Amino acid sequence: ASVPEEIRAYAWKLTQDLKDPRAIADRIEEHFRKDFVYTLDAPQPQGDPLVHFLLRSRAGHCEYFASAAAMMLAARGISARLVTGSYGGEAGLFSDAIIVRGGNLHAWVEVNLDGRGFSVMDPTPPSGIPAATTRLSLWDRVTNLGREMEFFYDRRILGFDALDQGQFLESVRHAFGSFGDAIRSWRPARVNPRKLLLAGAGLGLVMYLAYL
Repeated sequence: ASVPEEIRAYAWKLTQDLKDPRAIADRIEEHFRKDFVYTLDAPQPQGDPLVHFLLRSRAGHCEYFASAAAMMLAARGISARLVTGSYGGEAGLFSDAIIVRGGNLHAWVEVNLDGRGFSVMDPTPPSGIPAATTRLSLWDRVTNLGREMEFFYDRRILGFDALDQGQFLESVRHAFGSFGDAIRSWRPARVNPRKLLLAGAGLGLVMYLAYL
């Protein structure tokens, strides 16, 4: 009852020959991708923004598509909800971190099609869905070097909190354990002077880091 009358009529006209919830959702999704245009510069709405989007402009960004789809599904008695957040990101330069930018902000729908729980439905055309993971070119990586250094400084130096300290101490204990295992399995006949020197230097470094 809370869905505007124009949107209810639009949903029924589009899907009146269907009864299966999944078929209805697929019809709505296909309709948006085929007959609508994704744009960040949505036309200025007159009256209700979603009514204007469906009946007049047929152009908008992900919030228009997701909001309209949720309303149309609700008009057909299908439980649906609007979800906003971020999707995808950039692979970090020096770590496994994912860099999330403004371009990764997104809106989609969660819909209960079979009565067993909500699942994701994304009615936005493919051109408006952020890439799951973006790998930068070599030039982009070079230009982003300063940002990565700043992130590392903020996270690993300024933000060196109790959790980080605990993880570091755990890695130090693991290093000592590995070194102890290596000593126990050591046999004189297999000693390489260079490896022994490197092992001593490594132990010294671990002890110095532990002291810090």
